[in-house]
This record gives sequence, C-alpha cells and structure tokens, in this order.
Amino acid sequence: EIVYTSVSGIPGFSTITMIRNRLLLITFTLAIIAIPLPSFAKALTVGVFPRSGVEKTVTAYTPLIEYVARQSGFDIRLDVPPDMPSFWKRLSAGEYDIAHMNQYHYVRSHFEKGYVVILKNEEFGKDTIASALWVREDSPVRTLADLRGKWVVLGGGRQAMVASIMATDMLEQAGLESQDYFSRSTLHPLEALKSLYYRQADAAGVGDVADRMPGVKKLFGNDRLRMVARSEPVTHLPWGVSSRLDDSTVRAIKSAFLSLNDSMKGKRLLKAVNLTAIRPATDREYNEHREIILRVLDENYYVQKDSQ
Repeated sequence: EIVYTSVSGIPGFSTITMIRNRLLLITFTLAIIAIPLPSFAKALTVGVFPRSGVEKTVTAYTPLIEYVARQSGFDIRLDVPPDMPSFWKRLSAGEYDIAHMNQYHYVRSHFEKGYVVILKNEEFGKDTIASALWVREDSPVRTLADLRGKWVVLGGGRQAMVASIMATDMLEQAGLESQDYFSRSTLHPLEALKSLYYRQADAAGVGDVADRMPGVKKLFGNDRLRMVARSEPVTHLPWGVSSRLDDSTVRAIKSAFLSLNDSMKGKRLLKAVNLTAIRPATDREYNEHREIILRVLDENYYVQKDSQ
C-alpha cells in the first residue's frame, strides 16, 4: 500500500517518489564521475622561439596564447627561452607540446622527435618568406661578389633558417665559400642589423622584409637599408605539435589558432605578433627547406615514410 504524505506542504508527493528521485540523483552523479577525463588533464606547454628577443616575445604572445587556451579548452602555458640554442635544447628534449619554431628546427625535430607541422605564419599578406643580404644605403657593396674579404653578420645563429642557412646558400651560389669572407652570428636577427647600423659589419643576413619591421624602422630612422640579394621564397615559419598529442587535441588546438583569423579581436592579437593571418600547413611544404639544409650543412632530414 502506498502511503501519500505531504513534503514541503505539497500534497500528493509520495515517499516512494522521494526515494526514486534520490536514486536517480545518485545514478546521475555517478555517471558524471565515470566520464573519462581528456587525455591531457595537465597543462600543455607551447614554446615560442625568441625571434624578437625574450621580453618582446613574451609581451606580444601572452594574450594570443591565452586566447587559444580559452578557445580550445586547454590550459596552455607559454615558454620563451633566452636564445635560439636554449630553445633548441628544450625542443629536442621534447619539452613542448606545441612549438612555434623556425624551419630548420621543424624539419630536424620532425626527423628526430616526430613533431608534426599544423600551421604556418602569414606576414605582410604572404605565407612565404625569403632570405636577404642587406647593406647600408651608403655602402659600396653592389653585388654578392663585392662581399669577398668583407664582414657578413648572420642573425640568429647557425640554426637560423632564413637569416643564416639561406643567406649562406646565396653566398655559395654566388661562388663565395666560407673562407672568402669573414662571418659571425648574433643571437637574434635584430642584433645583426644593429651591427650593420653601427658599421660593425659590411652586410647582414636576415629576412627580406626586415626593413618593414617596427624595431628596424625605429633603429635606422631616416637612414636606409639596401637589399643586395634576395633568395627564392620558401614556406613561412611553422607551428608544430608533439606526436604525444591525440588527434582530438590537435584538432582543437588547430581550430583555436585558425579562429584568430575570423574576428576583430583575433586579428588584433595576430597584429601584435606581426602576423596578418595564420594558415594551415603540411610537412611536404618544408621539403624545399630540407634541400637547402642538405646543400649548406650536409644534414639530411628527409624521412622516407613521409607522404603528407
């Protein structure tokens, strides 16, 4: 026999109804607890190479990474090492789940650690970049051959794809071997241009849009730079992910980055890091870099199984 009682003054509410509802609540709670957690409950770490120096890079990229974290639903932490060698040490140790790197870093980390490119930069409306050798406007240097016996400073160190490896490739293609000119490297591309500004070098190897970068305009003022040589353009700077990440995580991260292109807020964040957009990328686009690296450094990062 069902005995009806009054609960909270509501006639007709049965004790059995209360018991049934409590059982349903317990079952629902247990179901929630049983839902599997995402494969990455811990924070993801994104490493960004210090292309413009540490302080500027941290200031510019922090809001962008916070946006991507919110959009993707993951806790993402930014790491900017003090220089290129430190960045490579952390990348090669597999410390990064996501990495924004130069093209040399990518093809080597893909070969050695399995990082996979998902995105690439677009700067000044182009998703390609070229190397260039620059001199001061008043320099007597007119061709690469004129750099024989001169000082050439390469920005970013030996592993800098555009400023060092590709610049060296241009010099070699012009018939200049390493013994034909004096060379040194700087930690960052801007430092190479500072050497040029203070007449500590006859030419600087950096990117082909160096004269349009805000820091360079501030440095040189009304003094002008002149481009002596420019390489063929190659695919722009990549963003890669660790092979540890599962497909759903990679899709969420990639989608969050690409959403930056679709709103005024996102475009402002991109502008703060000197990007006009961020685009999808595949590994095959970096074969041209592998060829240049093989030619200049005699390092082979082709992976036979790659078919992307």
